[in-house]
Parts: sequence; structure tokens; C-alpha cells
Amino acid sequence: RIRHSFIMENVGEMWQADTCYYFKIPMKNGMGWVYVQGILDDTSRYITAARCYTEDNAANFRKTLKYAIEHHHIPSLVVVDNGAPYVDKDLLSLCNRLGIALVNTRANDGAGKGAIERWWQTLEGATMLDLAIENPETVEEVQAIVDKWVNKYHHRVNRGIGDTPLNKYTDSIARHPVRKPASKAWLDEQFYLTVTRSVRCTAVQINAVKYRVPDELAWEKNVTVRYDPEDIAGTIHIYHNK
Repeated sequence: RIRHSFIMENVGEMWQADTCYYFKIPMKNGMGWVYVQGILDDTSRYITAARCYTEDNAANFRKTLKYAIEHHHIPSLVVVDNGAPYVDKDLLSLCNRLGIALVNTRANDGAGKGAIERWWQTLEGATMLDLAIENPETVEEVQAIVDKWVNKYHHRVNRGIGDTPLNKYTDSIARHPVRKPASKAWLDEQFYLTVTRSVRCTAVQINAVKYRVPDELAWEKNVTVRYDPEDIAGTIHIYHNK
């Protein structure tokens, strides 16, 4: 397959995202992997998110993407592979709401998002000794080591761009402003999940939790429910007939 190198002109035009099986820590049933879900800006090679979890799933990637947007900006394009965290209807739906194009590379085509694949090699080579010496036993301890190294990485010259990721990032934003979330509350709402439910008497059920709905919707066959997956006991929004 013919390959051509490229780099986007401005920060925020393309992010690349991927997951790395990183380091094992003690868990209930023995040693288990910590997964690092990373998001890299193609233009600056700046890491907008590198979050650690004990599970590599779609729910955690939505958290990672939200973290990146909340701390930085809304990208135009996010390139991911065909792993389970990235082939997700809820992820596609929220990207549509945010005006983000979500693009999946071909199966088994790591070179399709080569920048972040290369970054994993750099991360592993730079931090494995620290991990072996400090021997972290919790996800939070691994996260602290990753955060510390990412901060150093941002201040180090990257041969691919001829500058530090931090300088490239800030210079590009000064020339070409990025799109910011309207507010934290607005961003929270964009990440609500949407499901369709039938009303049983005057209640709907989501993840084994029952919610009361207005009496006039009693026994309604189809209502749209939007809710915050991080606050399942909180407020839900019911939509019916638009």
C-alpha cells in the first residue's frame, strides 16, 4: 500500500486517538492491565488527553474525549481504529452533536494513525523504567507517572515538527483560533446518552434505576430519554413528539 506523509496545517483540525496496553497492577483476581487511552493533536503532536483505566471500553473513551475537549477545545476531526471503544453509536451520536467528524481507519492498519502509534513507542520507552522502580499499585499512581512524563514531553523538541509540542500548539492557536465549548454545563449536556424507552405506568427504567415521568405520558410506548451516564441518579430529560 502506498503511503504519503502529511501533517494538518492548524491545531484542532485532526486528533488521533488510540489505546495502549500499558502496565500491570494488582487487582481482585490477580495482576491486570492498565489501559492508557490517548488523544494526540496531529499538527502539534500535543497530547490533549492520556487517561488511565482498568477497562478499555466505549464509556471510558467518551470520558477521555470529554476530558480533552474540556481542557482544550473541540476538534474538527477525530481519527480512531475499529476497536470496541471507538465503534460505538453513542460516540458517533455525541460527535455529530459537537460537529466532529469521526473517522475509523481500515482494520489492522496502524499506519492509518501513525502519529499516535509512534507516540506510544516514545511513551513506553520513556516511562517503563519509572514504572518498574516506583512499582505503582493503583490506576491513580500509574496516571500520576503518565501525567508527569506527558508534561516533560510537551516541552521537548519533536523531530517530526522541529519544535516542542507546546510551542507548536500555542503558536497555532494564536494564528488560528480553535472552537471552545460554550460552557461546562453545555458540554456536559452534549455527552448525555440517548435511549428510547416505553413508559410502564408512569415510570421508565435505565440501568436498573426507575424514574418517574409526567402523568400525561403514562403507558406511552416510545419516549426519548437523555441522561448523564456519570450521574445515573440525577436528572433525566424526557422528549416526546419533539
